[in-house]
Amino acid sequence: MNVILPPDILRKDSENRIFLDNLDKKYPDQKITIEEIEKVLSLIGKENHLVITTINTNRGFSVGFEVLCPGYKSRTTLLTFIEKQLSEGYDFNKISRTFNREDNIEMLVSSGLEKPKERRNYTY
Repeated sequence: MNVILPPDILRKDSENRIFLDNLDKKYPDQKITIEEIEKVLSLIGKENHLVITTINTNRGFSVGFEVLCPGYKSRTTLLTFIEKQLSEGYDFNKISRTFNREDNIEMLVSSGLEKPKERRNYTY
């Protein structure tokens, strides 16, 4: 019998999981620092079993992002934030360099999620 263990990022005591959980608790009016967003983006990829995708938030008035672990049993969302929370120098276009990477798109599609679309698809 093959036993598939969950990725390290799903362990409650994982340093990266604790970081993401704490960041997820920030209110939408609180900025995410440059250091925090850079760490988030560095975690995206096959090594950590994490993807980032775009979402529609605030009933279509805010572009948002979701960091999740798509592959183990069910999708686990670890962090959700909106574009307005990003520090100066970061926006949809800069984050798109990560969510449009080939490995991110491959992981999204293979887990049944859609590829991220252009920014205009997430706001009204």
